[in-house]
This record gives sequence, C-alpha cells and structure tokens, in this order.
Amino acid sequence: MNQQTMLLIILVVVMFVVPYFTVTKPQKKQQQLRKQMLDSLKKGDEIMTIGGFFGTIKSVKDDRIILELSPDKVLAEIKIDAVSEKVSQDVEEADEDDEYEIVIDDDETEEDK
Repeated sequence: MNQQTMLLIILVVVMFVVPYFTVTKPQKKQQQLRKQMLDSLKKGDEIMTIGGFFGTIKSVKDDRIILELSPDKVLAEIKIDAVSEKVSQDVEEADEDDEYEIVIDDDETEEDK
C-alpha cells in the first residue's frame, strides 16, 4: 500500500472513532448520574416528574413510588423512571411551617406615577 492509501484509511478510522468517544462518553456519564439520582430517592424527597408535576415521596417500592401531589395532598403511584429531577434533598431539612414574607421593593413614590 502506498502512503496515500494508508493516510486515507487512518483518516476514515479517525472520522468514526473521534465522534464515537465524544458522543458516548458524556452520554454514559449522564446516564450514570441519573441512575444515582433515582437510586438515592427516599421518603420525604421533593421531586418533579417528567410530566411537570411536583410532589413529595411518601414511599418507595421497587420500581414505583407513592407521590403526594401538592397542594391537594393527592396520592399517585408512579414508576420511578417518571422522575425527572430532585427538587430538594429532604422535606425535613426545610421546615414546612416556615412562612415567607413577600417583600416588594418599590422605590417609586406617588409623585413618580
């Protein structure tokens, strides 16, 4: 084989190998992080489902969880794969009885209006 043929073969191999590693490596890491998040779910965690529902986990059973949807306290059983993300680590960490005061910083006076 001459040099041009060898160069062409190397170029073709590089064209397939480089994209493979640049695509699969981040994808595997993302899958691993998602699996860790799903494995770490426990009672009291606040989550968001892939459908956009927010709720608190009441129990975890194998591949399903019982989710309490706010504000009506409706219980729903969903597959654990339907969890999109953890909103907070633990409900116990955030005191539910805390009331937040809404403060509006309005520098305008009646004369400015």
